[in-house]
Amino acid sequence: MSVCRSSAVALLSLFITAFLLSADVFAHSGRVDKNECHFDKSTGERHCHGGKRQSVCSGKVPVPGDEDVLVGRVVSVTDGDTFKAKIQGAVLSFRMSDIDAPEKKQPYGQESRAMLKAALDGKEVVMLHVDNDTTYGRLVVQVWIGNLHVNRELVAQGGAWFNAEYAHDNCLFEIENEARDAKRGLWKLPPEKRVEPWVWRKARHDSAVEQHPVKKVPARDE
Repeated sequence: MSVCRSSAVALLSLFITAFLLSADVFAHSGRVDKNECHFDKSTGERHCHGGKRQSVCSGKVPVPGDEDVLVGRVVSVTDGDTFKAKIQGAVLSFRMSDIDAPEKKQPYGQESRAMLKAALDGKEVVMLHVDNDTTYGRLVVQVWIGNLHVNRELVAQGGAWFNAEYAHDNCLFEIENEARDAKRGLWKLPPEKRVEPWVWRKARHDSAVEQHPVKKVPARDE
């Protein structure tokens, strides 16, 4: 039994490695992704050319067994947009697609983590794999518990920003606007404390580079 289990875990690890190294999937690179979309930094717009998937706001829940669909049980929550889940005996790291939650040291960072933990911890989740974060070895996913689309719900409750640069769909932009207008979650904070995570990380990175100019410091999310 132990030999069979070890073989299954090894095969799963090879499967995940193939995901991460796949040549046609670019992880948060700004290049064309697997949905034939790319982000234009000069205009701040995302352009798609014949995308392969329906909008994540369509209400359609992925079915286990379909292409790019993974099912696992969440074992820990790192922060407001990252977690670990066990799939067939292997614990893997996941980054939630289309959103960016406050870092734990930012205002509302702990509340955002608590929000995701309450939703996911110990639960079985269905995940649609949409991209790879090869820098940190994470699979980028849309997440559902039953019919609840967790990525969408976090934005709706003010637990995270819509991340236009790396989003695969623009529909969560309207969800963010609704949360902002209703002053839910982080939108209750005074404007000076509502710093976008990517802006906060860049400022932290730039400060670290100034102090240690030779050492390379990642500017991506932690």
